[in-house]
Amino acid sequence: DAVGGVIVKGAVDGRNGTIFAYGQTGSGKTYTMQGNGLTGSIPKDGVETEAVDGIIQKVARDLFGHIESDPAREFLLRASFVEVYNETIRDLLHDHDDAE
Repeated sequence: DAVGGVIVKGAVDGRNGTIFAYGQTGSGKTYTMQGNGLTGSIPKDGVETEAVDGIIQKVARDLFGHIESDPAREFLLRASFVEVYNETIRDLLHDHDDAE
């Protein structure tokens, strides 16, 4: 929350913000950014698992909270989600065909 809060505050004040997750494969970058990907529903195995939000969900919730609290102000939001793996850049918001 501390890192995301600083980024959101800067963005609301008109500055650009970047959250950059860096580390070796399997170190938890995806989990940190996306959480466990659950919505609190009961999965097929019948074991209920609590949803854990990642930085993306927390920052989005905080950012839109600021926007809703200031209806007189106009905001423009832009976001990019990219992955760099083995020196290859991949746009995570673009549908990719695994056959390509």
